[in-house]
Amino acid sequence: MKKERHKIEGNRITELLEIKGISQAQLCERTGMDKSHISRIISNKMLGITLPIAYKISVALDEPIENVFIIKF
Repeated sequence: MKKERHKIEGNRITELLEIKGISQAQLCERTGMDKSHISRIISNKMLGITLPIAYKISVALDEPIENVFIIKF
């Protein structure tokens, strides 16, 4: 049986940062992640992120993962 895979097609991080009044630097502090790593995720240059990273970002934004990331089934 073939394992079902889902792909992240994009994200709403920039939009959510604006709505919540959070800077990218603050997001880095809240997640403990490097600025360049966050920047690559925000610009969709890194679509193969792990669930723990997606979870950290969603918790830092106080949003469910499905509101932060656009997932293709």
